Amino acid sequence: IISEEHVGYVDTFMKALRLEAGLRESIKRLNIFAGTSTNTAMVPLIKDFGDDIEKNYNFTSLDVETGMTSDGQKHIDTGISLSEIPSVSFANFHTSISTKGTLPSTSNGYALGNGGIKINLTNASKKLEYAASSITSSHAGTGLMLGTAISSSETKLYKGGSSSDAGSYDGSGSISGLNFIIFGDNTEQGATGGFAGKISLYSIGTGLTSGQVAAFNAAIAALETSLKRGDYFASNPDAWKWANVGVPANNGTVTQSQVNSVNNFM
Repeated sequence: IISEEHVGYVDTFMKALRLEAGLRESIKRLNIFAGTSTNTAMVPLIKDFGDDIEKNYNFTSLDVETGMTSDGQKHIDTGISLSEIPSVSFANFHTSISTKGTLPSTSNGYALGNGGIKINLTNASKKLEYAASSITSSHAGTGLMLGTAISSSETKLYKGGSSSDAGSYDGSGSISGLNFIIFGDNTEQGATGGFAGKISLYSIGTGLTSGQVAAFNAAIAALETSLKRGDYFASNPDAWKWANVGVPANNGTVTQSQVNSVNNFM
């Protein structure tokens, strides 16, 4: 069940995407994993390509709360491959993942992948892997990680809307015809490198400019704030905003125990 209030938040989000020229058109698939059941969470918000409903491998409704949480043994098949999207290449693509809480301590934590393009997130490193190359982020923490190429001379990995690391164009090999999966990487041998953690949103599509990335990040941040999706839980709205918005904006850190104390105080 989706409340009328949450429908309003999603409507505002979609309007924000359309305000930035070319942004909505560049997003070919996006899911915010809404609601409190897999029946709702498996319905993508944007579906220009891929299956109408995500294919669910082992998630239950107990895994749905302000996003989807996996123990590393579950994944989602989106039904979308980059080879079916016109004009996509290693010089024109984007993929993004928004994570919450803690990142896995495994050697690999593929949050999204189709064999040729993948986002690999662990507590030790954050990478965009594409063709035979990769970009490692120099920016810490969870939140939006977005990898994109808009030409043969510009491939970047963004943390949030502005912090980015650059890589070199790599056109070796062909764009994979395998479907993207979430919470893992898709290979000819099947899903691998399962991501253990919480994902609140993903997107797949064509390349995004720096301005489009900034607008996309701002729209996601506004949506997730409205939906109270953050690294820390707090029932009091002021405590939630302090822990999930104010403290990170000032490069500070807190623990859930400290947030609980502030929440009780409020």
